[in-house]
Amino acid sequence: MTTTTLHVPRPHGGALSGAIASEWVKLRTVRSTLWNVLSGIALTGLVATQAAINLDHEGGTASYSEPAVSAIQFSQFVVAALAMLVITSEYSTGSIRSTLQWTPERHTVLAAKAIVVAPATFVVGIVLAATGSLAAIPWLDGTGTSDLGPLVENFLLIGSYVMLVSLFTLGLGTMIRSAAGTLTTIFLLLLVAPMLLVSSENDILRGIGNALPGGAGNAFLTQNTDQWGPSLALVILVAWVCAALLAAAVTLRARDA
Repeated sequence: MTTTTLHVPRPHGGALSGAIASEWVKLRTVRSTLWNVLSGIALTGLVATQAAINLDHEGGTASYSEPAVSAIQFSQFVVAALAMLVITSEYSTGSIRSTLQWTPERHTVLAAKAIVVAPATFVVGIVLAATGSLAAIPWLDGTGTSDLGPLVENFLLIGSYVMLVSLFTLGLGTMIRSAAGTLTTIFLLLLVAPMLLVSSENDILRGIGNALPGGAGNAFLTQNTDQWGPSLALVILVAWVCAALLAAAVTLRARDA
């Protein structure tokens, strides 16, 4: 009796490449991704228009991309929601169990999500920067400047900032698991707490506010030199992102799905 052995070819790449491909398919095929991007574009256009009108009334010259920088401080939460749903939606539906069964190495799952989220949200940030700049042109006609240097710089600043905020949100979402809890925490750390603390008359409280993700991120985004300076602000923001992702990896490994 002859026994025939069936040889199944092994997939190219490792667990990480397969997980990345899976996460990319999930991100680009769910409807919430498109709606988040469209909502971010609409909000950026509206806020940038108002910022451009204010700049025009103040007189002087400004880059067409400056209103986009102002607008991103609001539309960042729409992109953060997109990054948050990459993980919290799986917990809400229970599909995280299937994800962890397909890729038992839990740090690989988180790494794959981060690798997909980072370039995707960077591109979204560039799109939002372009949207805000285009919305500003009619209102800064005659006073706006389209010099390539400031435009490129602000586009890269916005793209990088949106990407870092998204990765920070991914880390928090992995730890908190709840969409509502994650979005509330992000709102507090990026906007409410820094705004309240920085406005304090106490130097220690102001320092804490500037060191929070929102305070450091704002200094980097606006290239503000009052407290840390843009370079140190970027280092602080990156440190927050790394801490959030590291804590997320530990939490994901320690807790049941």
